[in-house]
Order: sequence, then structure tokens, then C-alpha cells
Amino acid sequence: MRELGTGLFAVQDQKQVAVTRSEAFARWLPRDGSSNGLARRAGLTAIDFDPEALEQGTTVEQEHTSDRVTAQQIAMDHLTEDPRYYVKLRRAGL
Repeated sequence: MRELGTGLFAVQDQKQVAVTRSEAFARWLPRDGSSNGLARRAGLTAIDFDPEALEQGTTVEQEHTSDRVTAQQIAMDHLTEDPRYYVKLRRAGL
């Protein structure tokens, strides 16, 4: 999943397709709703992230879960993939 211009795009059948925010979120998380553990698999913890970016990300992810720990884990996964993830999300108006 990546942000291009003002939209979110995913790769499907080796072609980029536009997706809604809900679809993007659904594609990011495993079917059981847990974080996919990208940051954990990379050996990263909260201290490895910019505190401001992590706080911003945790706040954004709390739109999807009331569990702050889960929201922080999701934010860490997004920031592992792209440290500017939440800057891009804000610029896209999402």
C-alpha cells in the first residue's frame, strides 16, 4: 500500500488500484484484527521511533481501536514501513 498524490493505492494482480481508506486499513491488518507485527519482526520497540510521530500515529490508529497498546503497535508497523506515513496521511486529507 502506498500513497501517491492524494490517494491510497494497492497492488492487485501486478497493477496499482485505488482503494478507500477502509479498504486500505482492512488490507493492512490480518483477518484476526491484530497488528501484523512488522515492527516487532524488525526488532523495533517504541523507543526506536520519533516520539512525536509515534504519538501522532497512535492517536490516528485509535480511530480503529479503543486499545491504546494495539493502536501503538499498528502505528509502529506503519512507521516501520514509512517513517513519514502519518505526514502523508495528513497531506492526503485522510
